[in-house]
Amino acid sequence: MALCYHTGIGVPQDIIKAHDLWLDAVEKGHLDSFHYCQSIANVGYPRGQFMLGHHYQHGIDTPANIQVALQLFHLAAEQGYAPAQ
Repeated sequence: MALCYHTGIGVPQDIIKAHDLWLDAVEKGHLDSFHYCQSIANVGYPRGQFMLGHHYQHGIDTPANIQVALQLFHLAAEQGYAPAQ
């Protein structure tokens, strides 16, 4: 479904909804979480930045790196993402 929203196939294109659906799947363990969080964070989506920061903070699918985690949390917080604030 996320791919449909991302591309606009069968539904109105909605990139934000696509990102949310991908991140919901990541949280439920259905996808390669680090890869998807990284992809979504790289386009500047704050929830993706926050979740990628969580991966770096706890060493999930990547070596722990607190400095990178804090940078990602700050990026998300600057965009008003409440959990990062």
